[in-house]
Amino acid sequence: MELPEKTDVHRNDSSKYAVVVSLLLIILILCIAFLVYLKNQGLSIKELNINELFSKGIPAAEERAGGEVISEFKYTREESVGFGVYDGLFVRCGSDGIRFLDEESVEQWSKPLLMNKPMVKSSGSYLLVADSGGKDIYLIKGRSVRWNEKLENAIINADVNKKGFVSVVTEKEGYKGEVIVYDSYGNWMFTTVRAEDFILSARVLASSQRTLITTVNTSGDAVKTNLEFVDMHGETQATVTTKDEIVSSAVELGNGWVVAAGSKSILCINSKGETVWKHSFDRIYSITSLSGNKAVAAVRVKDKSSLLDSGKTYIKMMDRK
Repeated sequence: MELPEKTDVHRNDSSKYAVVVSLLLIILILCIAFLVYLKNQGLSIKELNINELFSKGIPAAEERAGGEVISEFKYTREESVGFGVYDGLFVRCGSDGIRFLDEESVEQWSKPLLMNKPMVKSSGSYLLVADSGGKDIYLIKGRSVRWNEKLENAIINADVNKKGFVSVVTEKEGYKGEVIVYDSYGNWMFTTVRAEDFILSARVLASSQRTLITTVNTSGDAVKTNLEFVDMHGETQATVTTKDEIVSSAVELGNGWVVAAGSKSILCINSKGETVWKHSFDRIYSITSLSGNKAVAAVRVKDKSSLLDSGKTYIKMMDRK
């Protein structure tokens, strides 16, 4: 007598369970991938319309066009305002004081300062605010005023280096100007005056214990610019003179080297105060330093083969050689 074949019910149930679990895992993986996609696109699951999702597909994230304005800071022509960038924030300094703003124009820090014509400059972790034509200077580090000073004479120009050394050019009765230098804690270092040359700017070099003072002499037949390197006692160590051109811009390359630019010439000066090279262009728009050992300049080069006054603008990168 043959017994009827038994069906393996438990085996069939196990197979169905495994299939269901596999499908659930696949759905879970797809859901996670979908959420990751939405996050990368800057979208939120709460903002999605289910009907539109199936009829129109997944919306793409909105892309910003190159050069798009992301923030605006409005002020009137009558208001004298100084702007700068410091610690990843925008700096706005006006008659109502100084404010740090993020890219959404949300205030992150503020300090009431009385300024008629504020000048804002930053370097490294330091921010300098000076009242051009006035007498007040403030050195800010982080979110606090590290020190401030009211000078005796009106401020012409001011600067700060990445170590916090401050150099101020002021008017001086009986002279063409004076330079006052302070360390990062507000301690006076030295004062030097010029009787024959107008002082354009002064900057303490961060890579050497010297200050670069730029002066201009217009008393003769030709304009002369003097680039003076003085020690931290105010004594001149070396001077580079250029004729027929005002050399108003200078950037530090490191180890005491400097690249200076006028309207048509760029010259490199080593730590001994010697001119290493000089290049001439039809016009120089701007110059800055790159990585501490190279200078980058926007220049215009005239087309000598053309009879017309034509030329091209180039970005020139120059090292010390």
